[in-house]
Amino acid sequence: MSAPAPGPPAPRRETNAARQRETNAAPQRENGPAPRRKTNPAPKPKKRIGVVLTELGLTSEVWAMRQIEGFEAVEPVLFGWSLREGWSPPAGLETHLFDGPFARAVTPRLRLGWRLGLTASVLSPPGGREAMRRALLAADLDGVLAHFAWNAMRVVPAVGDRLPVVCQVHGRDVSKFLENRAYRRALRRTLPRLAHVAAVGSAQIERLRPYGLGAHSLIPCGAPFDAFAAAPIPQRAAGEPLRLVSVGRLSAEKGVMQTLEAFRRLGAAGIEAEWSLAGDGELAGALDAALAADPPPGAVHRLGPLDGAQVARLLAGCHVFVQHSRTVAGWNEGFGVSIAEGGAAGLPLVASASGGILDQVRDGENGLLHAEDDVAAQAEAMIRLARDEPLRRRMGARAREVARGFDAAALTARLEARLLDAVGARAA
Repeated sequence: MSAPAPGPPAPRRETNAARQRETNAAPQRENGPAPRRKTNPAPKPKKRIGVVLTELGLTSEVWAMRQIEGFEAVEPVLFGWSLREGWSPPAGLETHLFDGPFARAVTPRLRLGWRLGLTASVLSPPGGREAMRRALLAADLDGVLAHFAWNAMRVVPAVGDRLPVVCQVHGRDVSKFLENRAYRRALRRTLPRLAHVAAVGSAQIERLRPYGLGAHSLIPCGAPFDAFAAAPIPQRAAGEPLRLVSVGRLSAEKGVMQTLEAFRRLGAAGIEAEWSLAGDGELAGALDAALAADPPPGAVHRLGPLDGAQVARLLAGCHVFVQHSRTVAGWNEGFGVSIAEGGAAGLPLVASASGGILDQVRDGENGLLHAEDDVAAQAEAMIRLARDEPLRRRMGARAREVARGFDAAALTARLEARLLDAVGARAA
């Protein structure tokens, strides 16, 4: 039987004296000891952040996918309660649907709970909360980004102290819903437990202060500046019709019927104009009926929903961006992503002085503001830009400069930094 192969020698136990002898014997550089060889550190793993939306794939929430695609230091994992028909997540994006209801069925008892201010009446039923808890904790997350306050109200009690939660508030969640007493009480319970609140507009910050707002920052959604500013600033030749454009929901909140009335006044003033609308919504039928019953002097082009690239091409061929946002049933504009897109395209902005629009449109500089529901003032602003081409071009150029400050990539990086801060604070 052969002897076993000898193993490696036992490690020598080094004493302080031995280390000193070796140091003294080591060759010294003229300016000090030889530098240690640097090794490339292993790349740090990305933090997994659950991104919670209510319904996935809404065209009105294009900003959500822009954020997800723009994250660099975190790995997003998408969660929601339902999926918009025909929409599928991008390849490689981990996506989960909660196996439980988002809200309770509307019953007389539920309405009574709203009136009494019972927080349970605006939250998911216990089974839904448990399903959410299981899904979020099973995904091995480092933190959660909940879009809209109503989702944060559900996520916080579901994960407890297990995960830090950052909430980005938008429009309806901190305007119309604040009229509900139970919602306000749930908000008061939720805000102190959030690691951070990112508001898309300064108006939202002021609305949240009475409810215990803690750490927060102003982080609008923005628009991809380079994509919408790729074409030259649109020029209008002499005798060419003024091309107006609107992008967004065809709804009472977006004031499409008010803009139609203002557009009619351009024809009455002898101005040749066209109006293109991108988007769809509950007022599509009413708008079509109004156009058929009393066609305006200029052409109106209903284009339906368009993707980002299609919107960019549309804007590049127009002259003025118009949006008449209105306060309806307590709701008002959160930020106005399409306004940032129009500004990046180099279009002067004619918009109502409403909500987050005031963060973007500087009256007389990059556009013209008018009061909500003031159709005459809206028409006057449109007529002014139609008759003063140098002014229209100056405002369009300035609109592009201002829109650069709302670039989606920069704003996404700012939001990502807040997420990493929340995760780091929890780890510490």
